[in-house]
Amino acid sequence: MDVADICKRILLGENQIDIANKIDEMKSQTKFEDLVDTFLNKTSINEFSILAEQQKSLFPIWEKQRAELRVKVEKEIDEKERKERIEVMEKEIATKKELLWFFDNEEKLDLEIYKKQELCPKRVFGKNKPSTDDEHYVPPEIRRAN
Repeated sequence: MDVADICKRILLGENQIDIANKIDEMKSQTKFEDLVDTFLNKTSINEFSILAEQQKSLFPIWEKQRAELRVKVEKEIDEKERKERIEVMEKEIATKKELLWFFDNEEKLDLEIYKKQELCPKRVFGKNKPSTDDEHYVPPEIRRAN
């Protein structure tokens, strides 16, 4: 059993009788491998043209979807940029408002700062030594002239 017989069985199983008959006719005239090569070359040329036509018909659809997606992404980016600009402007307005209202609320702020200082006394680390001023102390580098 050779390749031609296997192909013939497959083609008969798929109701491709005309191609199976052509295989029988050509088997006697030329080598089967040459026939398969020519058949594949012809079908590949046809397939290339069919694929090219399909691609030509699908390209405008793809291009339209791409343009719609690009517009959608650009809108999202624009919205994000606008939100960021608004947030920056809100922060600037808040700081300006604080500066403008500072002098009106200066007394309140001073009271708050004073209360915080009273609540949190300063910590002293180590031993707390009272400072003593010794009038008779002479640093080691300086000597008395007497």
